[in-house]
Amino acid sequence: MTLSRLGVRACIFAGCAALIGLALVVAVNAMLGFGSLRQDTVAGEALLRSTMAAKLLLTRAETARRSLLRFRLDSTQLDEHLVSTEALVRELAVLRDELADPAHKAGLAALHGRLLPAMAQRDAFVAATQALVASRQALFGRGDAMNRLMNQMAGLSTGPEAQEAIRAANTSVLLLRIYNWRFLATGDPNGVAQVRDGADRLNQALAELARLPLSAPAAELPEGLARSAAAYAADFEAFARASARATQLYDEAVMPPLADAGAQLTALADSLTEAMRANRLRLLETIGTTDRRQMLLAGLLLPLGLVLAWWMSRGIVRPVGAMAAAMHRLAQGETGIQIPSRDARDELGTMAGAVEVFRRNAEERARLEAERQHAEARVEAEKRQALHRLAEAFQEKVGGIIEGVAVAASQMRATAETMSGAARQAADVPAPSPPPPPPRSRAPACRWPPAPRRS
Repeated sequence: MTLSRLGVRACIFAGCAALIGLALVVAVNAMLGFGSLRQDTVAGEALLRSTMAAKLLLTRAETARRSLLRFRLDSTQLDEHLVSTEALVRELAVLRDELADPAHKAGLAALHGRLLPAMAQRDAFVAATQALVASRQALFGRGDAMNRLMNQMAGLSTGPEAQEAIRAANTSVLLLRIYNWRFLATGDPNGVAQVRDGADRLNQALAELARLPLSAPAAELPEGLARSAAAYAADFEAFARASARATQLYDEAVMPPLADAGAQLTALADSLTEAMRANRLRLLETIGTTDRRQMLLAGLLLPLGLVLAWWMSRGIVRPVGAMAAAMHRLAQGETGIQIPSRDARDELGTMAGAVEVFRRNAEERARLEAERQHAEARVEAEKRQALHRLAEAFQEKVGGIIEGVAVAASQMRATAETMSGAARQAADVPAPSPPPPPPRSRAPACRWPPAPRRS
């Protein structure tokens, strides 16, 4: 379809539609690129928050584990452990809900499910540890009491046999306490048997001591020492049971979930860090892809824009410019010009028809003006000829009259001169010679009306 068939309005609409289409293409491309960038940025921010939360949870898990170990060793930092564990469980549930990866969510859900029973077992571990501490303090008191009794017996007994039996009993007490201290320090599984064996040896030494004849103040001491040894053994058995219970809870129920939480949160933080690195690379790739696509689109749209501008110029600007030039020449009085776009069927064709009417009217006015001026010139020439003929006729008539008058005047002058000569002669006065008569000349022709001056 040619431009003349489309029309100026159609060309304008088509050009505007093409420009809008190009703008939409650019906008859609920008929206796609910015949408991908925004999506990657949001994902990167979510990964960053999750990574920081995972590292914070890892710190809390490590704090809970260290404080629990410290509580087991010296019964301190229990409050710190409780605060860290509660924060760990609470924030673990929040992180589980925020993660988008199903594998990570499932792993944190399983870890959260293991930590909840561990918190319930932790209370039993705390009770067992507190009972362990109480038993240990009772053991220390019983041991000190046995040492005091042995020192009293050594001071009251004077016989050599009694002294030997007291030294044997004192050695048994010291061995029993050494076995106990070793068990407390190392937790040796054979320590319980060693302490029981030491208690049996102490009982045998005390039985041997009780059979010896002792002085009245020292006779009651073996019985009291036996009671202290029996209480020491009972306290040790309670301590051993509490230690076994606390160790079992610590090794099987309380510490493994915390250790697993540390390992799993470390793996989660590493995985999220790797995901952040991958998201960063993907973001850079998206930026590069968007830039390349924009450059390609610009390379395609620039020729299209130039073609559109050429098409608009050819369809609108050039015809309108040619029409404006024709109208300007027509206003200057050039009526012999060719009006452009007369055959067009659009607005330019309508305008060209109107301008053609103006041109024809201008030609008609010029023709009429030329005819009017020619007619006026012919009338003026005819008028001048008529006046000229009238003046010639008048001159002929008046010239005869003037000539007669001149002849009569000459005659009258001659008569006057004759009469003057006669008078002078009569008076004898010499008369001067008369002047010669003027020559007869024909009066100039009178023209009426006078010829107009030429400016």
